[in-house]
Amino acid sequence: RGAHEMMTLFKKIHDKGTTVVLVTHDMNIVLRYATHVVVMKDGAIVRESDPISLFASDTSEFALEIPLLYQFAKKLQDRGMAIDLTHIRSIEDLVSQIKKGGVRK
Repeated sequence: RGAHEMMTLFKKIHDKGTTVVLVTHDMNIVLRYATHVVVMKDGAIVRESDPISLFASDTSEFALEIPLLYQFAKKLQDRGMAIDLTHIRSIEDLVSQIKKGGVRK
């Protein structure tokens, strides 16, 4: 609950035009809130990206966990659901994609 409240506050600050720099290991937060991601390893920048592009790529060399929501959406897509992963940042986004896309023929 505390993390959600903090992220809501950060989002309000960001929506008013202030850049917020967040350091986290929680990839679920990264997917939901980040617009730009910098991945660091041993103190060096190894990747810069938007969250969706990052999670769509091979992240094994960075030892990053893929967010649960993204994993689930990807499994649905792999099983025939017409889901655009570039629009999945929240549960509400996923529900919208499922309603809109249905099943591929």
